[in-house]
Amino acid sequence: MSKKFIVLTSGRAGSTALMDFLESFDDVALPNKNIACRDNELLHTDRIKEHFIKYQELCNKPVSNQEDLIERFFEYNSKIPYAGFKSMPTRHIHFGQLIARQDIRFIILTRKDICSTIASFFVAVHTGSWRRSGEPQTVKWQFRQENVQQVLDHLRYIYKSEKLLGQIENGVRITYEDLCSPYFNNYELNDFFKRTVKLENPKKPVTAADYVVNWAEFKKFVEVSSQRLHLLHAKQYKKGQVD
Repeated sequence: MSKKFIVLTSGRAGSTALMDFLESFDDVALPNKNIACRDNELLHTDRIKEHFIKYQELCNKPVSNQEDLIERFFEYNSKIPYAGFKSMPTRHIHFGQLIARQDIRFIILTRKDICSTIASFFVAVHTGSWRRSGEPQTVKWQFRQENVQQVLDHLRYIYKSEKLLGQIENGVRITYEDLCSPYFNNYELNDFFKRTVKLENPKKPVTAADYVVNWAEFKKFVEVSSQRLHLLHAKQYKKGQVD
């Protein structure tokens, strides 16, 4: 029986590099080893229906929802020592049920530098450049008034994702900044995989200060907006308007 795991992230936090590292091991089953599954994102909204069909064919069992797909993936790879995939918390319809499972180890990957995370999202969306393998961003970007709404949307997404990730009680928590360090050493992660889990050639964390032309203005806007979001959530919580 496989040791099951799911790498959960809000994105732009080094998860692709981590999955690429795990994919290099023969005893680690990932979706991309079974089917064409970009970045090993089993529940990617743009491709999940294709994944339903593929795992239905592989397992000869019906796959009609997220829970079916997850079960079929683990079932198909049950003879491999480790089996897991990457996902985003907001993609799961029944997230609370998922994280309550005791048979899955959750690896939580986040990024401390929220300003750079949002800037990275913005550039990736507008250029289609989602994979850079750690090299510096070459696109120069200037934060303008017309970008405000999209930046706020990214901020709300990250805020919601981190709230969901915070509900996981026994996950292995890693930050992008730590993962990029040449001295990275997470004992929980090493113990789970029974090997040293460390990127072979970690790159220095990318900061948007290097490619956002008006970085100071952008950073201030994000920080102030983040504070307002926290205050709004606190007020709603106090009034019983949120869970």
